[in-house]
This record gives sequence, structure tokens and C-alpha cells, in this order.
Amino acid sequence: MSTSTAWSLTAYTPDTWTPLVQVPADVTSIIVTNTDLLNDKLLQVRLGTAEIAGAQLVPAGDALKLDIKALPVSAASQLQIKADAAGLHFTAAGLSQ
Repeated sequence: MSTSTAWSLTAYTPDTWTPLVQVPADVTSIIVTNTDLLNDKLLQVRLGTAEIAGAQLVPAGDALKLDIKALPVSAASQLQIKADAAGLHFTAAGLSQ
């Protein structure tokens, strides 16, 4: 049975791929919030080794929502993020399996 789930990440090392979702799930959205009110941030998202949508700019003090129909995540193919600087908060939502 699938369960609605949200995964969040607020601490990561800049310029390093960091897991956001590591369990079997179908991710349907990712929201990224830039808590830095002065500086834009650059972010990348990948599933396994495949980059999704290329680099995205998150303006200072703003948020970005990535709508995804269903991104199948597994232990072998994790959803990962990478940002050029600290200050982004990530929330992924979907169905855990």
C-alpha cells in the first residue's frame, strides 16, 4: 500500500550531491525555498545519475516548484540535490511504497 509522504532537507554540503529521497517512492513534486534574502542560488536535481531539468536558479527569498508527474525513486536510484551554496530548503512530496 502506498502512503502520502513528504521528505525534507535543510542541511547539505554545497556543490555535493546529497540524497533527498532514498526509499522506494513515486515523487510528484519538489519545492525549493531560498532562505537567503540577498543571494540567488543555483540548484540541480538528479535521479540516480540522470540530471532532471538542468540547473535551476532560485531567486533570493523566493521559492521554486518542480512539478513532476511521477518520478520513480528506488534505493538504487535515489533522488539527489546539489546547490552552489547553503540556504536552500528542499521538500519532496509523493507516495512511499
